[in-house]
Amino acid sequence: MEKRVKDLIAEINSFTSEGGFSVKFIALTAENVVKLRLEGPEAAAAQETMKSTIEQMVKTYMPEVSGLEFV
Repeated sequence: MEKRVKDLIAEINSFTSEGGFSVKFIALTAENVVKLRLEGPEAAAAQETMKSTIEQMVKTYMPEVSGLEFV
């Protein structure tokens, strides 16, 4: 499942790179919680907007993920 998460993050990053930030995969917990970090000069400004978008994409494509945590 970790590979599928990383593949989805790569897809998300293909859209976010022009916005001045990227999504970095940190970990997948035993409880199926995905830990992510937004990185880049515009990451702080984009976090609230992108958090809900990323959550929606993960839930749509990977319903077995129980949650997301931004660290």
